Amino acid sequence: MKFIYYWIPELQGYSLSEILAGAYIGESPYPAPILDWAQTRKVNGKVISNLRQQVKQRLLAEQGEEYQQAEIAKSTVEKYWEAKDKQYQEYKQKQYHPSSQLS
Repeated sequence: MKFIYYWIPELQGYSLSEILAGAYIGESPYPAPILDWAQTRKVNGKVISNLRQQVKQRLLAEQGEEYQQAEIAKSTVEKYWEAKDKQYQEYKQKQYHPSSQLS
């Protein structure tokens, strides 16, 4: 809060929750936010999703080297997460059954 109050003295007297909720809007000389972050995230999420879908469709249509490399990368990531999951399951097993470590 010290940072906010130092650089934005117009918001002094408002708590962090009040600032985040926009309680100062209309009551303080500090301007209202330019962007609605919830709406921005929603729009950006749709843009990214559409781009991913377009790339996927292009790769499937071309079936070229780039597609093969993407398949290899996907397989590698899946194997990595399978190995990590196996390690985690083994860790959990040791945590809940310490007597199995004695053998």
